[in-house]
Amino acid sequence: MRQSIVALGQLADDRSLFGLVVARGVSSVGDWLYLAALPILVYRATGNVALVGLIAAGRLLPWLLLSVPAGIVVDRYGPQRVVVITEWVRAGLMLLMGALTAIDAPLAITLLAATAAAAASTFAMPAFGRLVPEIAQDGDQLGRANVVGSGLDSVACIIGPGVAALLILSGGLELAFLLNGLSFLCVVAVLRTIPLRRIDVAADTTTSADSGPLSVPSWSRLARAILRPLAIDAAVSFSAGLLMVLPVLVIASAGAGEGLAGGLSLAAGIGGVVGAGAAGSFVNTRPGRGMTVGLVAAVAGLVVLGSGAQAAGVALGILSLAAAVVVLDTLNLTQIQRTVDDRLLGRGFGVINTSAAVWVILGSLVPTLLVEVLGLQMVVLGSGLLVGILGVLGLFRMPTLPWAPSLRSGSEAEA
Repeated sequence: MRQSIVALGQLADDRSLFGLVVARGVSSVGDWLYLAALPILVYRATGNVALVGLIAAGRLLPWLLLSVPAGIVVDRYGPQRVVVITEWVRAGLMLLMGALTAIDAPLAITLLAATAAAAASTFAMPAFGRLVPEIAQDGDQLGRANVVGSGLDSVACIIGPGVAALLILSGGLELAFLLNGLSFLCVVAVLRTIPLRRIDVAADTTTSADSGPLSVPSWSRLARAILRPLAIDAAVSFSAGLLMVLPVLVIASAGAGEGLAGGLSLAAGIGGVVGAGAAGSFVNTRPGRGMTVGLVAAVAGLVVLGSGAQAAGVALGILSLAAAVVVLDTLNLTQIQRTVDDRLLGRGFGVINTSAAVWVILGSLVPTLLVEVLGLQMVVLGSGLLVGILGVLGLFRMPTLPWAPSLRSGSEAEA
């Protein structure tokens, strides 16, 4: 945690990057508000638990279908333009959903707006992934920005559901959507003040003053660049999907009360904050070692969970796994931004987000299907083995490359 606070102080020297990261943190609180409120809205309208789960899984479909096209759009038109458009669209849709909820509109119309918002967010993700390194002055500042962003997102996943619970109890469910919409407008307001220091490179018209026209690097080169990060992201995404269902699986297997599920969810949120602080210790010095530590922590957390530990041990295991997910995700994101050619960075995030959607679905769905057959301990230990294998594949001979400028010369781009 201390490292995140230090990074926040250092980041404050750059008002543009600091403003963007903080605005995204505010937006994350709104997102968690929304994610907590939408299932309640569906359940109130239908009383069908299965439908709630189906709709929750369905929100990942835009990731599967649109992530790669979204990455191409970001590379072609520039991340700042894409982020401004998507945040305006998402803000309008959230305000619409709030109004629809207030007037008790048919659920189908509200879900249509939610689907459109999920599609817009698919374009926002690769855009943000490319925008941050364009604003950062150097690789160290990029690392600090990602650490602070991870820390704020982890805090948001604690605050957001808590605020949502208060709104739900007070009968103000529509305010969750309205507040989320306002959080998107906060991002737009900050973006309007940010002058980019680096050049947005159009995918088909890239030029260099020194070397003339530059061809866009091939997809095969992108595949080579993101092969290992894809394996790390698979381990992260599977673990994240598992964390979504673990509290429910634990109380179902142990016959415990629902209060334990809330406590375990809180442990996951605290673990995320711890993980952001730990990532700050490695991001600008030893990212490879930090990923190794994160992988060990993830597997260790799953081993503890699979050992039949009591409530305190289960909470510790979930905390360890959540911290490891944030460490691995933050360091992996930073390495991608530092090493992948910026002309393909949007596409790279598109491919990674598509893969992530698959692994999140597997992490949340497969354990729930197998737990009745194999038991919770075997399912968790098997998950630990899978996460360990994916992590080792990603870390094998992981390169540590220097900061790569956005606009390369032809020889530099092919080096």
